[in-house]
Amino acid sequence: MVDEKRIEDLIAKRREVGLSDAEADELGKLFAEQEGKPYSNAKLSKLPPGERGTDVPAEGASATEGQEHPAS
Repeated sequence: MVDEKRIEDLIAKRREVGLSDAEADELGKLFAEQEGKPYSNAKLSKLPPGERGTDVPAEGASATEGQEHPAS
């Protein structure tokens, strides 16, 4: 379940003083969970393909959802 109060708190802080990297990451995860999508961030996307992983998929979302699979 998405913590709506935490999202509101982080959005308010983002507008007022800004977020730390950890808080921005948390907000991104909460938004992804709210939309039922897997979460990734810029730091993960810069890693080499073998080291990326899928981070933490949102509840109910498949870790491979939306990824293309090569034909066998």
